[in-house]
Amino acid sequence: MVGAQLAETAGVLKEQLDSRPGGTGFSFGDLSADLAGVTFASRLKKGDLPLKSLAVRFRGQRLPPQPPPGPARGTIRRAVRP
Repeated sequence: MVGAQLAETAGVLKEQLDSRPGGTGFSFGDLSADLAGVTFASRLKKGDLPLKSLAVRFRGQRLPPQPPPGPARGTIRRAVRP
């Protein structure tokens, strides 16, 4: 595992690159998912979340529905355009 701080930095950098001209726009949703993944992995690594119990309780139907195709809503690029 790389480390939480580096993973967080990579997620922020990717969103900054996405906000450049020709990119898909900065997405708070993507960044939130990145940070949730870092937190989840950190808790697994520390032993706060026993992997065995998660494997037994996890159900795919509890996942949120897939977002519609197209650009993410609420991007910074859209927010700052006149």
